[in-house]
Amino acid sequence: MGCSQNIECVSLLLWLEERYETIYTPHPGFQKGSKPFLALDDPFPRALPENLFGDRWAFVQLPYSAWMNGLEVCAVETDTARGCLLLSVGISTRYTYATYQKTPVATQEAEVWEAAKKASRGLHFLAIQEDLDGDDCIGYWLLIDLPPPPV
Repeated sequence: MGCSQNIECVSLLLWLEERYETIYTPHPGFQKGSKPFLALDDPFPRALPENLFGDRWAFVQLPYSAWMNGLEVCAVETDTARGCLLLSVGISTRYTYATYQKTPVATQEAEVWEAAKKASRGLHFLAIQEDLDGDDCIGYWLLIDLPPPPV
């Protein structure tokens, strides 16, 4: 089943999670630790298409959401081991969105940002600005990083 993480897909994932907890887990035939029926890859990130490159970026925690022309953007995550931001698009595509110099300060910013995202149960934002010093966003999108359902 091809599924992009739009509102219908998020609703389906939440419904499957709720069903797993209330229906499947209590069932007498439930086998804890069995392989999920729906196995999703965690694909190795690919190079970002040229038309999506930005000049600069920054970790921020603002009440904005994200916009990305023509893509079903699902989530942004940090990879502190490689010093990069990953952009999840659809259900099984990830791009290396940006790289950063791996310094203690940048790593701490990435970890704080991921912790804030986790504390909000995956809710986060991606804001696209023409000018990092300005206040105007040319696009924004509300994102939620949900784990795949265990069923």
